[in-house]
Amino acid sequence: MRGHYSIRRHIARGLVLTALLAACNGDDGSDRTPSPPAAPTEAAAPVTSSPTVAPREATMRLQEPTPATPIAGQMFTIPVLILDAANLAAYQFSPVYDSAIMELVSTQNGGFLASTGRSPTCSTEARPGARVTFYCVTLGAEPAGPSGDGTLAVLQFRALTPGTTSMTLEGATASMPDARDLPVTVEPITVTVAP
Repeated sequence: MRGHYSIRRHIARGLVLTALLAACNGDDGSDRTPSPPAAPTEAAAPVTSSPTVAPREATMRLQEPTPATPIAGQMFTIPVLILDAANLAAYQFSPVYDSAIMELVSTQNGGFLASTGRSPTCSTEARPGARVTFYCVTLGAEPAGPSGDGTLAVLQFRALTPGTTSMTLEGATASMPDARDLPVTVEPITVTVAP
């Protein structure tokens, strides 16, 4: 899906920029007089990188609406949780439901992705006649992404007409800072709009 490629494109761009910055900090090839050797100093403590986190399967879970049974014309929210994430750097999904019963008004990042100090960039892609795709991306290897459970996003809907619809997330993906995918399963829900 287009959104998934957007995530990979942003992460790949961040990896390239990191490599370029590292190269710029090295010798630029200009002709310089060699500096005298530095006076001996105490050996610095070795720099250790954070332990490598292996990808593992995560779950995106839709929570029950608030209020639990909205009435026609009422606004309501549905949080999207992630369970058992590992070094999360990016995610995306497309909410799928009966658009005659409810309509998506807004989608907001839930805060979990930024909980370790990373800076998310989020966007919603929508095309006429197509589903909305929401994605958030963070760049760089440090700090590590969050692991464990948290709120990925909060979806706000307007109830349109009485009825019941199943709701799921299509194209749900999650990625680590090095662009490795985290396998994702989705737990759907049923939403009922009361008369």
